[in-house]
Amino acid sequence: MSRRGYANLAEDMDFGRANMWKKARTKKDGGYINEDVQQVANEIDEILDKAPNEESPNDALTQALGIPEYDGRVHGVSGFITPTVYFHQAKPRKSNKVDTTQQIIDENEALRKRIRELEQKVQSIPTSEHGSCSKSKVQEKEKVLENVVKEKKGIATSVPPVSLTSKKKVIEEEKVKEEEVISTTPMTKNEVKSSRSMTKEVEVTSEPSNLPIQLKYILRYAERVMVDGSSFSFQLPLELFGISRKSYVLREDVIDFCNMQKVKTLSMVAYITYLYSLIIDLKKVSKYVFVDPSLISAGHSTREIRARNLCSRLMTSKQDQLVVAPYNPGDHWSLVIINPYDDVVYHLDSLRTSSRDDIKYVTNMALTIFQSQKNLKKTRKTTFWKAVKCPLQVGTVECGYYVMRYMREILSKDTSIITDAIDTRNSYSQLELDEVRVEWAEFLSRYI
Repeated sequence: MSRRGYANLAEDMDFGRANMWKKARTKKDGGYINEDVQQVANEIDEILDKAPNEESPNDALTQALGIPEYDGRVHGVSGFITPTVYFHQAKPRKSNKVDTTQQIIDENEALRKRIRELEQKVQSIPTSEHGSCSKSKVQEKEKVLENVVKEKKGIATSVPPVSLTSKKKVIEEEKVKEEEVISTTPMTKNEVKSSRSMTKEVEVTSEPSNLPIQLKYILRYAERVMVDGSSFSFQLPLELFGISRKSYVLREDVIDFCNMQKVKTLSMVAYITYLYSLIIDLKKVSKYVFVDPSLISAGHSTREIRARNLCSRLMTSKQDQLVVAPYNPGDHWSLVIINPYDDVVYHLDSLRTSSRDDIKYVTNMALTIFQSQKNLKKTRKTTFWKAVKCPLQVGTVECGYYVMRYMREILSKDTSIITDAIDTRNSYSQLELDEVRVEWAEFLSRYI
């Protein structure tokens, strides 16, 4: 038997693989090689007596052995014959990344279509005189809340506020005391005897429910399609920074931006590129000169080199042109608008208390070199710095979005007076910040 093998034996005798399995373990005297084989053979006979055997991944041999067929071999046949070949099964189709990409694109196209439909419906809805927050409804809600608070206190487990800005699990331990919890149903005093520690695992998602559709689209693309280290790539026009080159926004920077984290330098460059295309359409391109923030911000090089980089952009400016220079001295964004021929610098800072030593040194040195090379006579002893009153950020990471909003307001207004172009309210709303974030997302979406 061992010399002929299963394959030759199958050719000589019309056995199913269950009988082949038994035959291979039969001794010359007709018995089986051991009791375990005898037991399996008896089970095979019982199964075959009940119903005719049809070879399949769950036939008589598989049932008797109690072991399913795995990839790479078939019981009673050969170690080189796979279940797919022996049982004539179709190979499972592997998922294709292209299909996943197309699916996401189709989903987002459907979302865009739905947004357009909803916008049309909203425009057709008549506006109520009092809006949706009428006084009676507000009073009714306050009354219901008051009734809930007046109920007898009892144990109630609640999850404390967690910032939905990163995709990770947060483990928090909190003590809940009797006087700190509220229940809407009366409870006995014995139900809460003392404070106790509770460990809670909170799944923090990276897609807030109120995220605008354009940001959802690019966030999903970055998380589901892009891989770590990949990026969006786009070409910078020669006229934008005085050099034609490619710029990039990394996948992780896209995710941070969509989750309202700190704005990275290349993300700021992407928005400046969008604004440049905007002022071309508005026919205002002759009014402004832009500076690449990566060449003047702290961390790029020495102060002297950064000053020369800034000076090279000042040299391209003309009379009555303003030089727009977003700047990051280390961990905070601010905006510098320079009128080099009048020797005036406008500084917009959403914190207003941050140090200006680095940017003042770099800017003043750049203006000194500029005036020397242009043979301009200095009209005042020192450069005039004007701290512009502007909206102030309320959190710790919004500075980059505020600078983007400052630039948008200045470039969209029909005035060259910076103090008139900027709104002087206390702070921007999230909707106003989302306007520039959506524009940024729409710009990058062109390069998907």
